[in-house]
Amino acid sequence: MITNPYPAHPHFSGLTGSLRTGNARVQYLEGLTGSSRSALVHACLDELKGPHLILFQDKEEAAYFYTDLVTLEGSPERTLFFPSSYKRSVQYQQTDEANIITRTQTLRRLSERRVASFIISYAEAMVESVVTKQQLGKTTLEVKQGEKIDMAFLEEILQTYDFHLVDFVYEPGQYSIRGGIADVFSYASSHPCRIDFFDDEVDSIRIFDTDSQRSLETVKKVNIIPNIQWEHEMGEKRISFLDYIPSGTTLWMDNPELITDQIQLLYDRTEFDTDPEHAIDKARYLINGKEIRQQLGNFRQVLFGIAHKQKEQGTWSFNTSPQPPFQKNFELLTSHMNECAAKGFINYITSDSEKQLERLRSIFNETDPELPYHVLSRTLHEGFMDQDLKISFYTD
Repeated sequence: MITNPYPAHPHFSGLTGSLRTGNARVQYLEGLTGSSRSALVHACLDELKGPHLILFQDKEEAAYFYTDLVTLEGSPERTLFFPSSYKRSVQYQQTDEANIITRTQTLRRLSERRVASFIISYAEAMVESVVTKQQLGKTTLEVKQGEKIDMAFLEEILQTYDFHLVDFVYEPGQYSIRGGIADVFSYASSHPCRIDFFDDEVDSIRIFDTDSQRSLETVKKVNIIPNIQWEHEMGEKRISFLDYIPSGTTLWMDNPELITDQIQLLYDRTEFDTDPEHAIDKARYLINGKEIRQQLGNFRQVLFGIAHKQKEQGTWSFNTSPQPPFQKNFELLTSHMNECAAKGFINYITSDSEKQLERLRSIFNETDPELPYHVLSRTLHEGFMDQDLKISFYTD
């Protein structure tokens, strides 16, 4: 976990205060580079509470931002990732089971009272519609330790949910029954569960590994959820993800026009089977860019890097710069760090690898034993310097 420096920034209390009171519907943040954006967003957590949705144009940028937030938070508990259901894009219609699981887990968490603070997503994920919270509840079977449940009833429910009976489960949507044991691989979990029965009572529930068959943990309850993607349509109404999240959510975006344009492009390029017997109404399962653009206006927004256009809107100017490209030139790196230290900066070297940190310590001890720096055994995606806070974060 990295101690976040941004609560000490001179703009921090003004920005969070303005967001809390809602004096300006849209806030503009200028001059944030590298991972300073994720650091500022994370710092706003304790002040603003509530859920925050951070939207990007592409998956890669979203994934890097998610990793930064988890690093700064020290745990993934309060940070959710909402991906597309597809390996590449909805237009190629090749689903990815790991993505569907993550997507289902996020929807489930948001349907509970215990809402995560951060939700990270991107254009390709937003073009897909989702089931309503009510429908998700109807298609969720909660099994608790100690409750009475008939094995035949459980199997009937699983078949209704379109789970497939196999000898050994190895992927989501499968179940197996051997004596008084039922193995179920729900779309709500990355691992299957093993439900042990004593007569018609649930004796124990264990999460296990499909390869080794060894138990990973014992739990008191488990949620069994089928594939809720539109390909497995069960007659339910579907909505935009922006209709699913809490109305008080704060949206953080780099460029909303680019995001909605990308959503519209995906919508236009996606074509389904036009055979009358298998025809699919695209408008029922996908959300176009125009709809998303309208829905964005229902939320309080914070925009990165957008020029100040209206004087009545809040604009906050930051003074950061990206980490220079040292290209393994350690003399150049040492010189830069000394220059920063001479200006009153605190230098931080960050890396997930202890071996890499030891290597850097050895190099610095040889090149400049007096070099002032601190080591952090966690890393951010992109290094940056903040002139106001007088800090430099260097990534390996």
